[in-house]
Amino acid sequence: LGTSRGLVLYDSRTGQWRSVTHDAGQDRSLGDGEVYSMLSDRSGDMWFATGSAGLFRLPGPDAAGSYAGFEFEHFRFDSADTTSLSANRLFSLLEDRTGRIWVGTVDEGVEVFTPGQAGFKHYRPNRDRPNSISDNGVECLYQDAAGLFWFGTLAGGLNRLDYGTGEFRHYQYDAADPRSLSNNHVTSILQDDQGILWVATADGLN
Repeated sequence: LGTSRGLVLYDSRTGQWRSVTHDAGQDRSLGDGEVYSMLSDRSGDMWFATGSAGLFRLPGPDAAGSYAGFEFEHFRFDSADTTSLSANRLFSLLEDRTGRIWVGTVDEGVEVFTPGQAGFKHYRPNRDRPNSISDNGVECLYQDAAGLFWFGTLAGGLNRLDYGTGEFRHYQYDAADPRSLSNNHVTSILQDDQGILWVATADGLN
């Protein structure tokens, strides 16, 4: 479980709970602060997006099912490295079909990490490119059955990315169009078994 002070783990085999928090004396400890999102990737590694300390990866469990030492790999913003994480304030995580890890940030758009490669790819708003992502704050991430990527933003509506071209299409609230998105703050995205995309906003479900 992600909390405002790290992680709480429940071991169903023993019925015991354990807290994992920041340890200033441990270089590979979890960062200080909130854990907003987490995922388990196809290799068994765990990823944690935090509200202020960046991104953390915990190698998968051993044969006994335990995480020895809880030693985390830390990804964070580095002003001297253009391929580093763009921001330490993170919202959301997604693993796509190819194993790439997508990270939604509070104020720097979307980051993409490809295992086996160095650094992150960045998607940020660009006034000179109208087909760039529409907002810096990305609260939710989703890949649909066709392989397209959808991003819910804090104030820029719903964005669809064609990964091949790098271009975004925007779906936003329009007061003159009753069939437009009901609000530009998108909080969740889900596709049902009929292929219909459902979008939760700050002003209802679409």
